[in-house]
Amino acid sequence: QSDPPADYLVYIYQVGQARRILEAAEQAGVRSIIFNTDVADQDRDLVGSPGEVYTQWIAHLVPDDFHAGADLASRLIAAARTREPERRAELVGFNGGRDSSAARARAAGLEDVLSRREDAVLHQVLVSQWDALLAAEQTEPLLRRWPGTNVVWAASDAMALAVAGRLTELGRKPGLD
Repeated sequence: QSDPPADYLVYIYQVGQARRILEAAEQAGVRSIIFNTDVADQDRDLVGSPGEVYTQWIAHLVPDDFHAGADLASRLIAAARTREPERRAELVGFNGGRDSSAARARAAGLEDVLSRREDAVLHQVLVSQWDALLAAEQTEPLLRRWPGTNVVWAASDAMALAVAGRLTELGRKPGLD
């Protein structure tokens, strides 16, 4: 609705919102790009791929979230096992939202790695809604529930840094214990 109109609209796909945005961009003649999240399965037939249903939808950039979650889990477990080879890795995690394809794929990658390892166990993954402050608030109760935790997996850098900060406040040493 801006004057002059936007050249491009770049946004994250969200269930219940993306079709409205695609339709509005189409009607306004504004090219749109969806990035960082996949189209939800229930919407895939309705929106198609870029350019199929909505001609102004010109690109869709989606990371390999499954691989990202799996790679992160593998590296964290390897680091913990290097520090303490006689001890299994005990993991807790902080994930994005339940309606996020990225969060689901990253968690699936984590679970895939753990399904093939006997030297690691996942105690719990909390939904933190991609909110760093919420993840930090969830840290202490989660560690009280699972005091043997020596690996913390987080679906985003912001959550990881917030949790690491809270761990430091609690007397832990991220990267060491």
